[in-house]
Amino acid sequence: MRWRSLLCLLPMLLIGGAAAGEQQLAGEITTRADYYQRSGNTLRLPPRYAHEGWHVYQDVGLRGSYRADGAVTTFRLAGVLSESDYRTDDRTSRLEWVHLRHEQSGVAVPYRLDLGDQPAYFTPLTLDRTLRAVRVEAQPRPGQSVVWLSGRERDDQLTAASFSPQRELPHQVHGGSWLLQPSADRRYSVNVVYQQPDEAWANDGSVVGSVTAAWDTQLLSQQLATDVELAHQDGRSIADESRGGQGVRLGLRGRDRRQQLRYDMAFRRHAAGFLPVAAAVERDSSALDAGAEYALQPGLRISGRYNSLLQQASERALRTDDYSLRLETDDTFGSFDRASHAWNLRRRDRGDTPGLVDSRAHEAQWTVRVALDGERRSSTRLAAHWLGVDDDTPLDQDFRQRRFELSHAHSLGREDLTFTVTPGVDYRRRVGFLGVSVLNPTLTLAAVAHAHRMGLALGYRDISPDAALGFEEYGLTLDYRYRVRQHTVGLEYDHLLLDPEDDTAGRGWRAGAFWRYDFDFPML
Repeated sequence: MRWRSLLCLLPMLLIGGAAAGEQQLAGEITTRADYYQRSGNTLRLPPRYAHEGWHVYQDVGLRGSYRADGAVTTFRLAGVLSESDYRTDDRTSRLEWVHLRHEQSGVAVPYRLDLGDQPAYFTPLTLDRTLRAVRVEAQPRPGQSVVWLSGRERDDQLTAASFSPQRELPHQVHGGSWLLQPSADRRYSVNVVYQQPDEAWANDGSVVGSVTAAWDTQLLSQQLATDVELAHQDGRSIADESRGGQGVRLGLRGRDRRQQLRYDMAFRRHAAGFLPVAAAVERDSSALDAGAEYALQPGLRISGRYNSLLQQASERALRTDDYSLRLETDDTFGSFDRASHAWNLRRRDRGDTPGLVDSRAHEAQWTVRVALDGERRSSTRLAAHWLGVDDDTPLDQDFRQRRFELSHAHSLGREDLTFTVTPGVDYRRRVGFLGVSVLNPTLTLAAVAHAHRMGLALGYRDISPDAALGFEEYGLTLDYRYRVRQHTVGLEYDHLLLDPEDDTAGRGWRAGAFWRYDFDFPML
């Protein structure tokens, strides 16, 4: 296959003509085989038992580097040989990540060249995607950086079908960015991106440009950092309704140098015709996000946050307001220094102009963790959660939910042999819309002895819906690991049983084994 040739090509780029430099090759190879079986009433079995029989695959990852005379060349490969419906669709083998980088610092204009799969970022309003592209960055003088990039969205992996001339290409992205930093507390940039959507979008390409400015200031005892971006899109938008639009982003972060106070605020507004395909932007929307955290005294912190989102892309405008407050203490606060607490309060209001959405949600949660001995070998966790939703639409989907969780972990043994046992219980009761009661006791055991690791997990769930027949679920998980030098082998088994006393009981199980080899060595 073509990708197998690529798999061999990139390491050769490091080896060929590089006898005088420092070379390194590292990676991992993992081979896994699993057998799945299910029987009885399989309708309620989870998706992890959807495919029966043998499923085998091999993951391969390679990383290499070459350093000499101010130049650094690195590559990274990740691929899979798959005969597993769980690992890849249609049991296809493919390269999932291919990246080559070359950096040169010992020249008049230092530069960096990136080829292949890579995270591509200019600004939040122009480019923020993972692309398969070529990227060149140069530093013509101190405090300046120029970037040119050309590629397409990485919406698939490299398979044999990737090289078909009939295949439709995803969104293509081409652009450049100029970053100027005249001082340590000031930064500016100019960014231009040309985006060409695929045929499914049925619109023309467009150009998105933006300017940004960021600066740090001091006001009395406040240390402030401000970030502003103004963007404009010229060309037909995704909705094919407008010839472009504007986007605005404003951010402010601050801290008090005299007190333990931190705060931040972010505002953004996107016009109806502003929707760059290479950025995570929602058209015709505005959002405000603000929060603060204050340390009342050592070990005691309070924080709050407010989020507001107005979405107007459809005929009905939807507004969401979210308020949250958190108070937490760590185990250094108070007279009982082995306990940490966290209290959370939250309210969320949602509504649209026609009244099809009109709800209010209130949430409260308390969590405490207690170490029962000074060495933290025994600890208990308790959590209580309450959620209430009031729905004022004709659907009347009101409900109230209460949840309680309790678990205790205890470790014993010596330095070369330790055991950990963790019993727990989780109870949830929901009254009203989609009412249900769930009781879920669990027990986990773990043992570590030199290179051996073993685990056992037992679980039971009693699910009793208000409007339908309930069912019982029993779960068992076994896990074993053994590591010697660069090799790791493992055995796994899990079993799920539904309604064992019913004639139509459902059953699913999986048995698997894997071998992993890690390597890291210099290349001659």
